[in-house]
Amino acid sequence: MEEPFGVRLRRLLRRWNPLPMLVSDAKARAALSIVDNQRAATSKEVANAKSVVDACIHPVLREPVPSIFRWCSFVPVTAVTALGLATTSSPSGAFLFHCFYQSHSAAVRYCNYADTGRPLDRDRMLQAYAASSAAACAIGAGGLLLLRHVSRLRSVAMV
Repeated sequence: MEEPFGVRLRRLLRRWNPLPMLVSDAKARAALSIVDNQRAATSKEVANAKSVVDACIHPVLREPVPSIFRWCSFVPVTAVTALGLATTSSPSGAFLFHCFYQSHSAAVRYCNYADTGRPLDRDRMLQAYAASSAAACAIGAGGLLLLRHVSRLRSVAMV
């Protein structure tokens, strides 16, 4: 049976909460040991440990994911990148922000990959990274050039 929308939304918002970026690997391992040995902890400690494990521990490898590549880093990194993209006025600046964002997204996907039925194909991932980076950079540079050369669109530009 599929979960209700509200349950899925709460899980997504919990996953995007940036606070677990501050959890050290040692605290993540301690939370994992609480989850593995629940009899030695209270129900509140187990619930807190489960949320830390969900945010910081790889689901298959059961090792801590580097904090900058945890799913919870999505919102802060995207916010900084979006602000940079909205305020840059040079195609090279847009190119750098797009490359940074695509690189971070690829690293997050790589560090959190958990499909045991299909091994991660490095070549396929590199091809997807190259294609998405090229498309993002082309769209970003094209948008900047369009804003510069079409006078009706200049009022849309933030710079």
